[in-house]
Amino acid sequence: MFDGVTALRSLLLGALLTGGLACRTKEPAVVRIGDAVPREATGRTLLEVVRPQFRDDTAPRIELAPWSVRGLERGIGEDAQARRFIADTSVVAVVGHAGSRATLMVESLYRDAGLPMVVPTATAQSLHRVGPHLFMLAPTDDLIGAFLIDEASTRLGAKRIGLLYVADPYGEGIRDGVQARLRARGDSLSGMAALSGLECEGESAGMTAIVTAFLRRHTPDAVIVALPQEATRCAIRALVLEAPAVAVLTTDSFVLGESAPLTAAERANLHALLFWEPGGDSASQAFVANARRFMTRDPYPGEALEYDAFQLVATAIRAGNTTRPAITKWLQQLGTPGHPPYQGVTGLIDFTK
Repeated sequence: MFDGVTALRSLLLGALLTGGLACRTKEPAVVRIGDAVPREATGRTLLEVVRPQFRDDTAPRIELAPWSVRGLERGIGEDAQARRFIADTSVVAVVGHAGSRATLMVESLYRDAGLPMVVPTATAQSLHRVGPHLFMLAPTDDLIGAFLIDEASTRLGAKRIGLLYVADPYGEGIRDGVQARLRARGDSLSGMAALSGLECEGESAGMTAIVTAFLRRHTPDAVIVALPQEATRCAIRALVLEAPAVAVLTTDSFVLGESAPLTAAERANLHALLFWEPGGDSASQAFVANARRFMTRDPYPGEALEYDAFQLVATAIRAGNTTRPAITKWLQQLGTPGHPPYQGVTGLIDFTK
């Protein structure tokens, strides 16, 4: 009859001889990347470009976990979708959510679950402080504001700069970056106005009246517009009608394209901030070609960032990282000795800065 010590040693030896079942973790057959960006229910989206990149993957196979919450008000939907991704143990990382407000709304859920987020288009400066699970690809609001001031002052030679911004964390972040850069230059805004961003719903007379009064009171020679898409389009139109010589600088929230048609006069003095433009390198050209093939249009800058986010996580998985903690650690090490930055379509990516 074995005593306690001998029995324990026999069990340990038996476990080792049978393959170390207690110590060895079986690699998953499938790992999934959560698509935490709500997309149109119809039509071709960026996912049509991303999915073919995973077709040849084996051991493990990489798949996309799509946004699956339907019919809920946006805020509730963000929360519900985050909980679905967290509950799905095959999801090892998420790409998204879309924008700062949605990301701030749910990031604590992912933090508590240890599920890493690669966030393509959120820009809130506060996201840098939420924890080691969140990885931003876009510059923060304060950097955007500072860049726009440098463009207006140095490149365009503007002496009197005005600001129209939306009264939410995004617009206020841009405002703070603008003011900080001007203070550093020993200057100040000629005027600014906080808007709701809803001035263009229905008739655009509200925006026209605001812009007309703003121009007459502050007489700027350049105006930075940090408003939502449709409100930015209306503001550009009103600015050009009232003062066609004034330079207009837009932020990343405004995307030129079919949804924002502008006349030649409206484009004449427009300076749009773009996070990405197609380059001459083979990776950029291939991405554009695939976008035209699968989406029948050119990709938007935000979609280039999303594409890089998916490819970044896929690269981590192919390097043998198939758990949430392993993906997080791999992303944290990008840009450190022995772990070079990732070369994406939008440029080099690391998270050491």
